[in-house]
Amino acid sequence: MYPTFVDTPGMSHGANYSGAQVRPPPPVVDPRTVADALVSLALRPRARIFIGSPARPAILAHALAPDLLARGMKWLTDRALQRAKPAERTDGNLFEASRGNAIDGGFRSSDARASAAMTIGMGAAAIGALALAGGWAIRQRDRT
Repeated sequence: MYPTFVDTPGMSHGANYSGAQVRPPPPVVDPRTVADALVSLALRPRARIFIGSPARPAILAHALAPDLLARGMKWLTDRALQRAKPAERTDGNLFEASRGNAIDGGFRSSDARASAAMTIGMGAAAIGALALAGGWAIRQRDRT
């Protein structure tokens, strides 16, 4: 049903006007899962959809402290762009069709290190979400 895995450097199909070699932050959701979610939205429209387990801590953090989450995400994005290697600006497939049929960009890895890093990242996100929840609960208690 889907094309086979093709390892391509960077996000080869997307436009990039940042001047930096961009990479998605881990953990990366399988593009097939994202495609299935988009099809489900076309068949049953709804205002939002959350895809994969990485969304769970973000949902909680956004519910408890949306401004803090937004500032944190901006800080992480700025740091990543500052540390990224320079890259040519490109339109990707914004104005013309892609030159291939790969759907994977080579960002997901099945080795043990990537799995451990994802587990640590998810744990850190969950701890951060719990800390935000605790801080919010303390503020609410102190207001009353």
